[in-house]
Amino acid sequence: MRLKFICCSVLTRMACAVVAYSKNIVDLEFVPLNQHVEPEKLLATLQSIIDRVDQDQEEYDAIIMGFGLCGNSTAGLKSDRYKIVIPRAHDCCTIFMGSSEAFLKRFRGHLSAAWSSHGYIERDDEICRKTDAPNALGTDMPYADLLEKYGEENAKLIYESLHPVQLDEPHIYIKMSPFDDFGCFDLFKAKIKADQDLRGYEKAIDTPEGSMRLITMLVEGDWNDEFLIVKPGQSIEPSYDLERVFED
Repeated sequence: MRLKFICCSVLTRMACAVVAYSKNIVDLEFVPLNQHVEPEKLLATLQSIIDRVDQDQEEYDAIIMGFGLCGNSTAGLKSDRYKIVIPRAHDCCTIFMGSSEAFLKRFRGHLSAAWSSHGYIERDDEICRKTDAPNALGTDMPYADLLEKYGEENAKLIYESLHPVQLDEPHIYIKMSPFDDFGCFDLFKAKIKADQDLRGYEKAIDTPEGSMRLITMLVEGDWNDEFLIVKPGQSIEPSYDLERVFED
């Protein structure tokens, strides 16, 4: 098959690794990380890419998406020419974990838990995946920046309001071998230590093992029930179900 792969840049290493060894011919196009904090803009960006692909002279068997629902950023997407295939994932955490089952096993009790992986450490100034609301307000800046701008008392109040501390919850880093052999996890630990030194408390680090399974299946065309396949002319519709995510 020949596939057009539209992918968030947080998945760059994984996507490139799978595409390099795929039996399929895959044309990759990356969208910069963290655009999900403004879902309407990301939706417009993704739709414009799909519209361009529809008009290109290239012929594809499908458009595959390296995204989940991502704050409704993919809700309403459609192609007039090709089917669209997207993992049944609320965001990239499920893709890093390798399945909805693995994601829910680790995160079901705390779906809003902060987490990180190599893609965020390499391509973002933040330690963990950013939440949508603080970014939309323009106030989700590192503690050190808040400290410099507002002073210690106000910085602490702002940061703790936007990042309520769960002292019994560890920092979560999804390990992806072999990518963490490049030093990403060491960089994560260094950033966590610096952050803890500033704020004066420590938490454990939990390192669930991630998996290439879901992104490999996406690229190889192994589209089972873990993927939504949208026919040409139809649009992606969310269901907000934890496991199904999208309407069939």
